[in-house]
Amino acid sequence: MDELSKILAIGHAAVGAQSALMLKKLQPDLDVTILREEKGLITRCATPYICSGNVLADSCYKNDKRFESMGIHLVDMKAEEIDTENKRVKVASGEYYFYDKLILGMGGEPATPPISGVDLEGVFTLRTGEDAANILRWLNTHRVRKGLILGGGAIGIETAYLIARQGVQLTLVEMLDHILQNALDPDMSGKVEKHFAEKGIGLKLGERVNAIKGNGHVTGAVLGSGEEIDADIII
Repeated sequence: MDELSKILAIGHAAVGAQSALMLKKLQPDLDVTILREEKGLITRCATPYICSGNVLADSCYKNDKRFESMGIHLVDMKAEEIDTENKRVKVASGEYYFYDKLILGMGGEPATPPISGVDLEGVFTLRTGEDAANILRWLNTHRVRKGLILGGGAIGIETAYLIARQGVQLTLVEMLDHILQNALDPDMSGKVEKHFAEKGIGLKLGERVNAIKGNGHVTGAVLGSGEEIDADIII
């Protein structure tokens, strides 16, 4: 492999930040730079705990000092153009940053199902710290008694479990046959599902939401089976 001296990462979320940190640990003399649009990102894994009120958002921001102490350069500028032939990235100011290897860690967007009612008040996606704060605000100001979570991955089950601990009657809908199906074998998923049932969290497995109901704000959802579930919040 060619000798590396200059690493450039686009994005300061999990991939970009952790890759930069690991590379500096493995080879401290590397010149590592992170280009980021947004300063002070909240750790994504903390969002279920923020939206349920279990932790404060202020305690979940990435600390720039950790990166600076390791000699990682942080540039608060949007990357606009990648020139692979000359191994350089143009940022919004017109300046170029050169690299030997480029890490693309820009993150993604929450998957929103193409169904009616997703734009109603009280329907949220959960990815950013702002999303988490908006969910917590809704929970605290609308006397939420029943909620619906779409998706049985790690963030979905954490969010369901933590919000249910606040006294909200939660139902989780998962299109696959088991929760965490892409991470666990069925027998292990079954243990998690049993624990959810013991905690009073409803599971609708192998099921999907066909429509979200409401009049200005959410009141529930209609499943593919035709069953209707009341909800004061949907995530």
